[in-house]
Amino acid sequence: MSDLSCDSPLSDVQRVDNEPGGSPFDVHVRSTVPSTGQLLRWLLGCGDNIELLKPANLRNTVVQQSMKMAAIYGMETIAAD
Repeated sequence: MSDLSCDSPLSDVQRVDNEPGGSPFDVHVRSTVPSTGQLLRWLLGCGDNIELLKPANLRNTVVQQSMKMAAIYGMETIAAD
């Protein structure tokens, strides 16, 4: 993810900082971008490689979509594998 955020910036004004040791992520990216369906699809496409912190309403949308996906696939599917 750190390569993607540096090689393909989300906006002209973007800040990328290294995360401290022990963090599950390599970098912390701050960027201001329009909230669009394309952004939501990009965020969801990153799967568990990112955590969206702000804005709260977009974070909630990501949570809701993730919960719907989890309900479709369910834990019983994981247990069967």
